[in-house]
Amino acid sequence: MTDRIVVDTNVLIVANGRDDTPADLECEDACINLLLEASKGRKTVLLDTSELIMDEYGRRCSYTGTPVGNMFYKYLNDFEHSTSKIIHILIQQTPDEEGGFVNLPPNDFDPDDRKFLAVAKAGDGRVVNATDSDWSEHADFIESLGVRVIELCPQCLK
Repeated sequence: MTDRIVVDTNVLIVANGRDDTPADLECEDACINLLLEASKGRKTVLLDTSELIMDEYGRRCSYTGTPVGNMFYKYLNDFEHSTSKIIHILIQQTPDEEGGFVNLPPNDFDPDDRKFLAVAKAGDGRVVNATDSDWSEHADFIESLGVRVIELCPQCLK
């Protein structure tokens, strides 16, 4: 089983304990544990070379280092070019809205989440999700691309 992961932004948000998520304490703990494992180098985190994922993280997190979602964002920022446990994957956006990325076929998947899917597909990784139901609602499409999703909080999908 691969340890290469692409982390949806909602995992960082839940780990930060934000009240605007449908997460329960069990979900928050699962997100915290996953991010701690990754930041200790026990997982390989996949990012995109064009910084789309880091830009999205930056809109929802800060470099303060606490709570854990922010700590993970700071870890990625501080070490993204100096460790083999953070890999940058080349993905190419397309001007059309039908697929969004060269390596994705036309689809109706959430355009904001396509970058995670494109990176996972190109980088042979798994997407980690906490509370976004889009991943389970489009499971057949995602599986047809050869991508697996780790649902940390199936009880909290919104």
